[in-house]
Amino acid sequence: MKISRRTAARYGAIQALHQLDLRGENIKILMHEFEEHFLNTKPEDGEDTDLRHADRALFETLVEGVAGEIEDLKGLVEPHLVAPWTFDRMDPNLRWILLLATYELLRMQELHSSIIINEYINATKAFASPKEAPFVNNVLDKILKILRPVVGEQ
Repeated sequence: MKISRRTAARYGAIQALHQLDLRGENIKILMHEFEEHFLNTKPEDGEDTDLRHADRALFETLVEGVAGEIEDLKGLVEPHLVAPWTFDRMDPNLRWILLLATYELLRMQELHSSIIINEYINATKAFASPKEAPFVNNVLDKILKILRPVVGEQ
């Protein structure tokens, strides 16, 4: 599937942070390995997303930013989860999608919120399930109202 450079960076960040979750390695080592094996390598047969053209600067900003601010980001997301959703019981990809989107809404004010939210709704469909997209949209809309309350800033 052909995706934009920025979308590829976001998809790569979801995968890299998921690996960080699983392996618990040093972020710099993980990013180096991820860049070597995923961002520099043609996808294998059966893999439909080519990340080789990812925006490397955005990838690094997202991974390092979310990893560095994870507790603050969780604090912004958790109040908007409703039963049976809890942060720890949630699908790991959904966790990272919500954290990445929240990071972008918080730290990348130059990007229009509808673009950010749409990107992560599409990521939800790609990494989790289309059935989860309304949930992600709902949570991100609530976070948006806190982070960017003035319509002109969205």
